[in-house]
Amino acid sequence: RLLCLAVFDAILVHVLNLVSHDGAWERVRREISDAMIVNKGQRIQTILHSSYAADHVIFLQEVASTFLERLEQCKVGETHAVLSPSAIDRWRDQNSVILVRRDFFLADSCLDET
Repeated sequence: RLLCLAVFDAILVHVLNLVSHDGAWERVRREISDAMIVNKGQRIQTILHSSYAADHVIFLQEVASTFLERLEQCKVGETHAVLSPSAIDRWRDQNSVILVRRDFFLADSCLDET
């Protein structure tokens, strides 16, 4: 199966090189990769701050443990408390998190019941 996937990828790259002699497809691929992978955390923080900063409760799923640390230190972390599981899954990095407004909820009174 792995060999079939490798051959398929090679064919796709070959076709894209034939169609795009100037390498435009590589620039587009890099832009998509940067937006979806490389700058993903910063982009999510920007969306949370610009679109959801006034919301009292925000639910996030499949949150990486490294993003949790960044979340507490960004602008949203100033207005919202980050409620995360007591046992963070760092191996799968698919944690469910709740953000609650600090001026509306007593975050210290929240308990993890999982």
